[in-house]
Amino acid sequence: MFKHLKEAAVAVAVVAAVPALACAQTISYGAAPVSVTSCATSETASGGPISFAGQMIRTTDSIDLGYVNTSTIAAASITFLVNDGNRQSSITARGSFAPGVHINRSFDATNDGVNAAAACKVAEVRFVDGSVWQTTAPTVVGIR
Repeated sequence: MFKHLKEAAVAVAVVAAVPALACAQTISYGAAPVSVTSCATSETASGGPISFAGQMIRTTDSIDLGYVNTSTIAAASITFLVNDGNRQSSITARGSFAPGVHINRSFDATNDGVNAAAACKVAEVRFVDGSVWQTTAPTVVGIR
C-alpha cells in the first residue's frame, strides 16, 4: 500500500512541476548582457529641388551594428533601440548569438527615416533558456 502511495505522490509532484517549467521565464533588469561595439549608418544623398533652400538631404539606407553577447548564455534574439534625436525605432536580430562572439550586421533602414546621427542601445535580449533581459522602460516604436 505504501509503495503505491509513494508512486502516486511522485506522479503528482511531476505533474505539478511540468506547468511551472513550461511557464518559467526570468525577466531581469540592470546592465545589458549585450554590448553595442559600433553603431553607424550607411547613407545616400539626394539632391534636387528640395523645399529647404535646395539643401542636400541625406537618408539612411542601413544601420550597421557591432555587438557582442557578454553573458554566459546564448541569446536567441536581441532588440536594439535606434534614436537619431528626432525619432526612435527598433531593430531585432534573431538567431543564435553565442557568448563572447563579436557580430557585425547591417539592417535595412530605408523606410525608417532615421538620419545619419543615430545612436543605438540594447532594449531586450531573449536567451535560449527562455530567460529575458529588458531595459527598465522599453518604449519601442516602429517594430520590424
